[in-house]
Amino acid sequence: MTGAASGITTLAATLSGTVNPQGASVNASFEYGTTTAYGQSTAAQKLAPTNVATPFTAQLAGLPAGTTIHYRAVAASDFGKLVGGDQTLTTSPLAPGTTKVGHAKVSGTNASVRIACAGAAGAKCTLALSMSVTETFKGHKLIAVTARDSGRRTRDSGRRKHKVVVVGTASVALSAGKNKTVRISLNRTGRKLLATRNVLEVKLRVTEALGNRRTVTVSTQTVTFKTRNRRRGHPSH
Repeated sequence: MTGAASGITTLAATLSGTVNPQGASVNASFEYGTTTAYGQSTAAQKLAPTNVATPFTAQLAGLPAGTTIHYRAVAASDFGKLVGGDQTLTTSPLAPGTTKVGHAKVSGTNASVRIACAGAAGAKCTLALSMSVTETFKGHKLIAVTARDSGRRTRDSGRRKHKVVVVGTASVALSAGKNKTVRISLNRTGRKLLATRNVLEVKLRVTEALGNRRTVTVSTQTVTFKTRNRRRGHPSH
């Protein structure tokens, strides 16, 4: 008979079961996997030939985090094989790692930022990077482009209208203990704004996915792009 699981953690669990050997020597084990096809089994345990229900347990390790696991008890003897009913357990999800974001460096229309992920073994940092500007209009005339974030896509303030425009995106997933320099480039809209204004300040925001469609902002900073002014020399007389 398949029993309940206990000691469930992110990567491990303890399974329990009972079997009546009915006077025969029995090898008891558990089959387990992510479906009812199972696919894996614990080491067999030899139970004494008694005529009473005998409990046995087995510990599972290295399970996938945040996953439903199917399992069942199995008893094998010279008289055949008996299997218990299917049971399930769900491992705990991994806590997201802790993200550290460095200061962005600009080269041309690209910004590079060093991102490090820390946390328990198996933890991950799943990050989205976004660069945006806020355009301010007076009537239909664009009068300012700043790194200020109004917090909404559009917002009316008297006769002025503010519009948040995304000018670049990137994403990265890191395991705990890893780091990477991530490049985020100005998109077509961003390059056009830079070309017409020569200097473009953008808000670089880094957000981390926490699961269940929740995100948290882990870093914001202002990044400045500049065009290279090229002046042609004039011949002297």
